[in-house]
Amino acid sequence: MKFTGERIPILNRGDQLREGKYYLHSSFERALNYSNAGRFISMVTPEVGSGPDSLVWCELPEDALHEIEIGGLEGGATPWMSWGGNRILLDAVPVFDSALPRFSAGDRGAFGERIQLFEHLLKKHAPERSLVFLLDTEREELFRRGFEEALLQRFRKGAGLLREQRYLECFTELRGLGWGLTPSGDDFIAGVAMALRFHGSSLDLDGATLTGILSDEASSSLSTHLIRRSFQGLICARWKTMIQTLKTGKEVEIERALLRVLDVGATSGADTSTGWLLGLRGENWG
Repeated sequence: MKFTGERIPILNRGDQLREGKYYLHSSFERALNYSNAGRFISMVTPEVGSGPDSLVWCELPEDALHEIEIGGLEGGATPWMSWGGNRILLDAVPVFDSALPRFSAGDRGAFGERIQLFEHLLKKHAPERSLVFLLDTEREELFRRGFEEALLQRFRKGAGLLREQRYLECFTELRGLGWGLTPSGDDFIAGVAMALRFHGSSLDLDGATLTGILSDEASSSLSTHLIRRSFQGLICARWKTMIQTLKTGKEVEIERALLRVLDVGATSGADTSTGWLLGLRGENWG
């Protein structure tokens, strides 16, 4: 089916999309990830939701597109996307604002109370084999001896470094630790990064040391990209809703938003949430 010159039902596009050709990196039922030299674009379903580098389609193509191109984002041109002879215009597609919400000092009291509720709900709903054991030691029994015990010890060490605000040492210890497309250690770091950006940490986010820690050599290029976005304060819609709800939301709204976050990957949402919570505590926000 040809779409040349037509506007098709793409619900929104991320505000960090960049021009260029992108090639299929990974394919899932609800997401197609494309990469080019460390940059990523994701085509996702509405269930996944918006993100800084996402195109939210009403329905993904039946066959994964192996190469896409984005253009017209610069110089006042009309933005477009093309693949395999198809070309669609994106100028009428709403742009998602991925900026991390910010609160004032006056919001701290109510926010702190809701963070306690957030922790309670996280312990209640998080999958068993997630990093929530750092908040609930009884969960450690779910991990077997041997290799998993060694991982457990490293995660404990990383959390201890975080509590002492030794951030770079924490990141070095946990970078790439775990398994999956985005290892648990990387998801945890992304959560900490959001917390640091949220309260305006003075950590040198552009320093050479941090750049080395977040190199692709330390873990997967997709993990590197997602962590960098977190340090830049650019987040997905699920997390934006989560944080906004922690400002004014009722318990049922906070729980609903958290369940959406926990729906990311097998344990990714819970691992990121654990990093977010411990990162806030390290800066006296929770």
